[in-house]
This record gives sequence, C-alpha cells and structure tokens, in this order.
Amino acid sequence: MKILGKFLLRRKKGLLLLVFCSIVVVALSLLNTNYIARVTDDTYRVTNGSISKNAYLSGLTDATIIMVIIMLVMAIANIASGYFAGKISVSVAEDIRNAIYEKALTFSLKEMNDISIPSMITRSTGDVISIQNALYLTLTTALSVPFLIVGGILGVLSLGKALLALLILGVVLVISIFIALVIKLGPLYASFMSLIDGLNKVTREGLSGIQILRALNREKWNSKRIQQTSQQIKDISLSVDIAQAVMQPTMYLVINIIDILAIWVCYYFSDKGFFEIGDIVAFINYLFMTLSGIIVGAMVGIQLPSSFICMSRISEVLEKELSIKDGKEEDVSNLSNYDVCFDNVSFRYSDDAGFVVRDISFTAKQGELTVITGNTGCGKTTLMQLIPRLYDATKGTITIGGVDVKKMKLNDLRSFIGYVPQRVFLHTGDVRFNISYRDKDYNDETILESAELSQSLSFIDEKEKRFEEWISQGGSNFSGGQKQRLTIARALSGSPKVLILDDSASALDLETGVKLRDALLSIVGDISIIFITQRLSIIKNADKVVLMKDGEICEQGTYEELSEHSDTFREILQSQMGA
Repeated sequence: MKILGKFLLRRKKGLLLLVFCSIVVVALSLLNTNYIARVTDDTYRVTNGSISKNAYLSGLTDATIIMVIIMLVMAIANIASGYFAGKISVSVAEDIRNAIYEKALTFSLKEMNDISIPSMITRSTGDVISIQNALYLTLTTALSVPFLIVGGILGVLSLGKALLALLILGVVLVISIFIALVIKLGPLYASFMSLIDGLNKVTREGLSGIQILRALNREKWNSKRIQQTSQQIKDISLSVDIAQAVMQPTMYLVINIIDILAIWVCYYFSDKGFFEIGDIVAFINYLFMTLSGIIVGAMVGIQLPSSFICMSRISEVLEKELSIKDGKEEDVSNLSNYDVCFDNVSFRYSDDAGFVVRDISFTAKQGELTVITGNTGCGKTTLMQLIPRLYDATKGTITIGGVDVKKMKLNDLRSFIGYVPQRVFLHTGDVRFNISYRDKDYNDETILESAELSQSLSFIDEKEKRFEEWISQGGSNFSGGQKQRLTIARALSGSPKVLILDDSASALDLETGVKLRDALLSIVGDISIIFITQRLSIIKNADKVVLMKDGEICEQGTYEELSEHSDTFREILQSQMGA
C-alpha cells in the first residue's frame, strides 16, 4: 500500500478537489434533510391549524427553491467527483503499469524466472485493472463514508441522544458485518489470484504448443488441465458471490430494524414533547444516508481484499531486490582491447543448487574466432549469458579489456556486445525495424552491410517490399534459417566489439553456413567472436576451440591440436561427419 500511496501523492491537487466535492455533497445532503424535516413539520401544523395556509405555501415555495438549488449543486459536485476519481485512477494505473515494465527491464534472468513471465503478464494487466477499478470505486463512494458518518452523527445529535444511540448501534452492526466478511474472503482472493496465474500459464503453454499437442494427440489432456483449474476458480468465485449476496440484504435488514426502533423511541417520548413528526422523518433520512453510504462503501470494500492481493503482487515486482546491479566504472569507451577473459568462473542458479559450470578459464582474444563446443546440456549457453550479465558469475571473474564486467555500467557493457541467443526472437514490425532495433538512427548503409554480412540480403531481395517487408509476431512468416540470419544482422548492426553467437547456424543449410563463416572471418580482425556451435566447417576455421563436458572445460586448443590429442573431440567430429 505504501507504493500505491506514492503514486496517489503525485496527484495531490486532484485528491484535494475530490475530498472537497465529497464534503460539499455530504453537507448539502444534511442541509436538504433539514429542509425536508422543516417542510414535514409545517405540513403537520397546517393540518391542525397551527399556521395559516398562506404562511405554509410561502415557506414551502422558499424551501422548494432552496432544495432544487441544493440538488443541482450536489449533482455538479457528484459529476466533478466522478471526473476527478476517473482521472486519478486511470493515471495511477498508467504509472503502475509503466513502473512494472521499467522494473522488469532491470531484471536479470534470475528475477524473471523467480516471478515467471505468465505471472508478470497477469500482474501488468489483470492486477493493474483490478486496482484501477477498486481505486475508482473507493474514490467515488468509500471516500465519502467517513464524512457521512460524521455528518449523520452531527445531524442526529441535534435530535436527541436516544436516536444518536440507535444510529451508532446501526453503524457498529453494519461495519462488524463488513469486517467479518473481509476476514472470510481475504484468503479466498489470495488463492483466486494464484489460480489465475496458473490458468494463464497453462493456457499460454497450450496455445503456444498447439501444434505439438495435435501431433501427439494430447489435446484432451491439456483441456483437462485447463478444466481442473477453471473448476477451482469457479468454486472460489461461487463462495465469494454467495458471501456478497448475503452481505447486502443483511445490512439493509439492520437499517429497517433501526428504523422500526426509532419509530418506537419517538412514540415513547412524543408525549413528553421531545420529538415532532419532522424529527422522525429527519432521523430516517439521516439513518438511511449514513448507513446506505456505509453499505455502498462496504460493497466496494468487499472487493478491496482482491485489490490488496493484486497490490502486494505488484509490490513484490517493484520491490524485488536485483541480483545484478550497475557497476561504478565511469568510462570504458577506450579499452585497450576487447579480449574476453574467464578466470576460474563458476555459476549456479541458486544457493541450494549445484554448479552448472565450474572453474572455467580461457581467453577469447580480439581478432580471433573462439568456438565453444560440447555435448548438449554441458553449460555452453549459460556460460555465454554471463558475459552481458544476464546472470552474474557465482565465483571467479570475467573481464573485457582487463576490466571486470561487474564493475562496468550495464548500458556501457551491453553497448559493445552483440548477442544472438539460441532461441531466436523477432519483433513485430518490418525487416528494417528488426535489424536497426538497437538504434533507430542507423543509416541505410549500416543496415545493408549488416544484412549482407549475416547472409540475409539474399532472401530480403526476394521479398516484394525488401526492408519494408512485414514480420509477423514471432517471425512466423519467415523460416528458421531466415530468422537466425536476421538476428545475426541485428547483432552486427551495432558494430559490436564482442560478438556472441549461440548455436546461430543450426538452422542454416551447408552452403549458407559456409558463407556466414567466411563473412564473420572477414570482420574478425576488429572484434572478438565467440561462437557456440558443433558445425565442423566453423570449428575448423576457429583460432581456438574450447571443448566442454558436464559444465567443465575438458580441452582447449586449435582444431589440429584437439583432433590429435582429444578423444572426446574426435567423437564429436565423427558424429558430425556421420551426420
């Protein structure tokens, strides 16, 4: 809630105007009730001859004009309240959504895995909308409840202590019912939001992998998973709806009972001249205004537990401590070289997990092509993710140009690294947008050169719109090899000093792979290239080959040296030749 308060305080002016409008509405409601009571008393008096008809009509006309003015001003104040509440709630939701995204941009893969992408999507959409709606209802209705209670007590106080005691009894009973319901529903809402995350995850997996489900004839199995989660959500929703259905009639029953008691109290004291008929009308109006306001506030409040859960989930994101923090090295723009050096580097995903890579030491020199190869699951990808600090090494140091990457500012570090991940990702947009994604100010010459080096130009030229050809979500209208080459072009467009290619030729045919190898070798004099691959054509031309097995380096050297001395390397070569 502290975070929500921070966002609300940015709109102090709107909040003050909203509070002012609420006070005006409550004050005018009390004044209007006073005029109704006065007219009721005058009507009773004119029937028993206590006042003349002319005096009654004159007073009635004046009271009617005043009450019409009061109602018009109240209408304007209510409209203004709705406007300010809407503006504040929408603006706060926008700020929260932006804050979540900006925080997510600072997350390492560890933080993202801790929360999970489906949950991040739910928190950024459904949770924020829930908070927005709850905030709007709170500002338009629940905000006026304290003023209604105070105003009702002051109004009834002028009628007598007996009626005041009845009003306080009604307020206590209604609030007690509300508190009991909130205590019951709080845990249900927490379970509900957790199930929504689960449903989002299962649905996302099912839709993303629909082709696999169909190919393996597992549609019914996945449908059953979704149905089970949906049934649990249904059960919780039903419990919440039943509780809400019971609450409102129970609260209005309290109002009716207090009304009946008030009539008997007024009857008891009427012979002693304590109350007039107008007092009964005024009390019923004060009672209904106060308690119905509380009931409306309670109907809003019953939704607050779910909003509190949503806010706590969002707070978890915004307050999450980062495992990777910015370094303090001021200037790394003029490094003497861009050699990437691993010195006894080990890494594990959590303190209670085993090491994924252990005691890694090697140097990928500027002007050289360094190939990392090995069996599947030996830690090659994880090792490369440590260079741009997608994860931080648990032990040891990684330096570029002699500077520890942990001491560099993240923006500076990543500005001279071109990274092509194993899992290809393209943005929705045209080809030009995707290649120049790092910097939209790249000129056509830079984009063309990157496309040519990555061997993308050949298929781009075949497209009708060339660089303006539209790429669908996930690049679904391009082949796997084309997507790989476009991601390489994107990495090259930033003129990187360190180029990391994670199995980025796996979807290329042999001829295209050879052309890509030759293109990379033509620029290797200026940069450090680290290539994870098992392609023989690339391994043969590497200046250094690092062979990994089970998270460790078992051999390193040139192709010729490993071919002669390493049995493991020869096994890899034989498997490649056999393929």
